Amino acid sequence: MEGKAWKHLSWFLLVFDSFFTVIRRLLLSTLDDPNRKLCTAISMAVVAIAIYDWPESWPDLLPFLLKLIGDQTSMNGGVEKERGCNSTR
Repeated sequence: MEGKAWKHLSWFLLVFDSFFTVIRRLLLSTLDDPNRKLCTAISMAVVAIAIYDWPESWPDLLPFLLKLIGDQTSMNGGVEKERGCNSTR
């Protein structure tokens, strides 16, 4: 009976981990949304998950964030962007 219970638990953990992988990707893909309030909410969700998952379960988080910052800085020549989290809208 223990083997069968472990099989079900391992299947559940695999599905659960896959679910969070999708959630992490979706959150990161929407971090530069032009709606400031939405961007702030997404950022808060990223932080809440990162507290528990980074770096072990989310190793690509920091490289992604550094790239996003670099891309926004180079697009604007160091000037604040008119959309995304830096927007005043």
